[in-house]
Amino acid sequence: MIMKENDFVDSLRGFYNHIRKTSIVPFGAIQTKKDELLKQLYREIESKTYQPSLPREYIISNKSNFVSRIIPTFTLKDFCVYFYCINNLQSCLCDEQCRTEGTFGGWSIGNPIKSIEDLEKEI
Repeated sequence: MIMKENDFVDSLRGFYNHIRKTSIVPFGAIQTKKDELLKQLYREIESKTYQPSLPREYIISNKSNFVSRIIPTFTLKDFCVYFYCINNLQSCLCDEQCRTEGTFGGWSIGNPIKSIEDLEKEI
């Protein structure tokens, strides 16, 4: 799939705003404006020079039974790349027809499988 710069930037504007406002670990002052950062990210991907960064921090939460869930927090660029990839691959990753009945936990951003899982839980 060939992506265009404007389509890439447009697809990430809302996510960028959301992650900036809701991140548990604040991003702090960002020198680059949103559109410029997203355009720069696009150019890095197109020129094959994009490299993910190390996690900024880790959030540790309790899953249950004394099991820790370790959640890495990424840079804005890395979050945007992750979101863009998952959003574009979700139809391949979450194919309803390939799902094993009675299994739970598959998800997607649009979450088409969740409604099927909820129905199965009620039965």
